[in-house]
Order: sequence, then structure tokens, then C-alpha cells
Amino acid sequence: GDGEALNRMLDSALRTEADAAMLVLDYPAESTGERKECDLLLELYCAALVRHGKTGFVTSAFPELLPASARERLHAQDVAALQGVEDGLAAWGRIAGYQRNRQALLALGESALVPLCPRALTGEGRLLNEWDSKQALRAFGLPTPNGVLSTSANALVDANGLGYPLVLKAVSAQLPHKTEAGAVALNLKDAAALSAALQKMHASIADYAPQVPFDQVLLEPMATPPLAELIVGIKRENDFGLALVIGAGGILVELLKDSRSLLLPTTDGAIRRAVLSLRSAGLLQGFRGREAADLNALVAAIRAVADYACENADALLELDVNPLLVGAHGTTAVDALIRLGHE
Repeated sequence: GDGEALNRMLDSALRTEADAAMLVLDYPAESTGERKECDLLLELYCAALVRHGKTGFVTSAFPELLPASARERLHAQDVAALQGVEDGLAAWGRIAGYQRNRQALLALGESALVPLCPRALTGEGRLLNEWDSKQALRAFGLPTPNGVLSTSANALVDANGLGYPLVLKAVSAQLPHKTEAGAVALNLKDAAALSAALQKMHASIADYAPQVPFDQVLLEPMATPPLAELIVGIKRENDFGLALVIGAGGILVELLKDSRSLLLPTTDGAIRRAVLSLRSAGLLQGFRGREAADLNALVAAIRAVADYACENADALLELDVNPLLVGAHGTTAVDALIRLGHE
């Protein structure tokens, strides 16, 4: 009940850089006659918040220990009356988190962009093969291997011009999952290895999908081991919009489930922030003495995917780049899949 002492205590407590103040106050039973001391503390607390320019709230250990009269008095002075210490802290944590996130979005420029809301699309659409998908994305600046579209009959001749070691892939929109079909052969070191891989691939595809002709093939230089593999994709939700999904890629997609989503259109700053917020981001930052990734090249590659999606928002059903190989001196998309709806 000593107002002067309470004010000294409040001034001492509120003279900090904290973003808010929490007062835990459990009122005694009305029969004790001690509620007037609690009322005094609330009045002084509200005044001290104004004096120090602080946001504050009041909570109690048990909901029933903050009477309705105290709640109404607090709300009249724009001080939140919450119930339960843990719930009060959780509520404030969410408010503070929202404010921090909002400031970050404002700083990155995302809030000034109008989200894409393309019309709804139905049906399975049309799947582009890997070569056509890569060419479409390459036109927007996505780095892809300097490969050669060939045929099973001409592969050995075209491989001589490309050089070894190389990668052999069957090219068909009917084989979106080539690994399961045995339609990928890696690190072929010479013509003999390529010839054997062609025969094995022909037999494997004939067994896996006999209706798919083994005609076109893609020859690409064998990529060097990356620092990390990412997946970059576009998710379409009818009546909502397009989202850019960035995550740990390669064979770890389903295992790690480590991804971030951004509404389109987005900014380079937001892309960089999303990449660095992945649990696997340490692989890009000199993990265990390895080189750090070229983040500028990585952001530019992801930006290319986002730009393609924005330009083709009315028709794009699905897009996946997996894996996107991230290195210390560049980024390369070694596989891509695009599905377009019927316009």
C-alpha cells in the first residue's frame, strides 16, 4: 500500500530496453479486505507504463485470481488482462514474433507486392519432358548443364563431341520418375560404358513401361560433387495462389522435410532469408571447414524459377527442380519437371 515505494520499484523495473512488461498479480479473496492494495498497484503500473513508453499486460497464476473489476479497469487503460502466466507469455511471444516478422517483410519489400491469384485449373494437364523443362527455365536464367539432346542411335557419336565422363538419361514426358524406370546412368567414363548403359536402359524401360519408346536421350557432363542439394518448386493452390517452395533436395526430400514457402511474387532478400532459415543451411556456410556456397548464384537460380512461374502463372500446374546442385562457384539444375494446364 506504499504508493511511493511502489513507484520507485516500477521505475526501476521499467527502465530497461525490454519490449514489454508483465505484471503477475494474484488478487486475494474479497473477504480479506486486501484488494485495495492490488487496485493501487494496478493504477500505478498503468501510469508507469505510460511514463516509460512501454507496452504492458497483467496476468495471474490462476484465472480466477484476477477479478472482473480489475480486468475492466485494465482494459479501460488499454492494458491487456490475460489469464495464466504460461498462456500470457505465449500470447505475448506470438505478438512480438508477428511484429518482428512484419518488420522483416517490410524491410525485404515483400509486403509491397500483390500476390498472384491465377484462375483455377483442373485436370492433369500436360507434362513437359526434362529437356523441354530445362530449356524453358534456362530462358529465364536458370543454369543447367550444357547437354545434348540425342537419340539412342546417335548417342555414341554425340558423346564424342561432348566428352566423358557423362550422364545418360532417357527423355520422355511419360517417364517423370526416371530413377525408378532405370532411365538414368551416371558417371559413364567412355564409349564402352555408354554403349552398355544404352542396352541396359533399353531393357529396363521395356520392362518398367513397355508402352514408352526408347528414342530420345539426354547426354550431359557429369557434375562435380556439390556442397548441398536443394529442391525448388512451385505449389499451386486453386483460389489461393502460387507459392515458391525451397528445401533440402536430392534423396533427402522426404527424409528431412526441411522446406520454406514464399508467396509469389517475392524478392531476392526474401529468397536468401528462406534459404538461410533451412535446418540444412549449415551445409551452405562452410560446414566442417568446407567452402561456403555462392549464395548470390543460388539466389539468382531460385529467382529464375520464380520468374518463370510468375510469367506462366495462368498455365503452370506443377514445377520441380530437384536436385539443384549448390557449389562454391555456382549453382546448376540437373533435373527439372514442368506440368502445364490447358489454357
